[in-house]
Amino acid sequence: SYSTLVKTFSYAGNFDGVLYVIDLMDINGYKPSDEVFSNLLIACGNAGQHDTAWMIWKNIVRSRGEKNIPVSLYEAMILSCNSASQGDRSLEILDLMKSSGIPPSVKAYNLALSACRAQPGRRARPVDLINAMNIFSEMKTRNLSLDQFTYGQLIEICAESSQGQMASWLHRAMEVDGVKANAIIY
Repeated sequence: SYSTLVKTFSYAGNFDGVLYVIDLMDINGYKPSDEVFSNLLIACGNAGQHDTAWMIWKNIVRSRGEKNIPVSLYEAMILSCNSASQGDRSLEILDLMKSSGIPPSVKAYNLALSACRAQPGRRARPVDLINAMNIFSEMKTRNLSLDQFTYGQLIEICAESSQGQMASWLHRAMEVDGVKANAIIY
């Protein structure tokens, strides 16, 4: 399937192959499925082709409207932004998702937390920790099941921001929530 070809070329680091598959779909009159679009967005991010991913995303939004995009495509775009070191853009996508009335999944929130981590070549910013704690608060307010990944990301962000006391507080909150610490968290 086209989705498998997109993934294969992406895993091989062959972005020209990804573009070839997209051209092939167009030539054969195939309208990409959500799965193909998801894999394409992720492939763009992995290849550092954020402008291409953004163009594809804008076309999806234009053709469907923000409210008609499934959660999986929002998640794929956030992951794509993260892979291309575009953390601020990831948070924009999360905000767009919420403003469209689509409740983010735990995965979408966790991906947004990853976006709050210090981007390559850049130090942690105070706003990153604030954004992460706001996401954590939203997740708690929505009674979402926080997991090891959620707490691990938050603790990493605290470490990057030199906020050891906050990391200790999160560790205690994790225990209250019944989430077992793993080796990474310790």
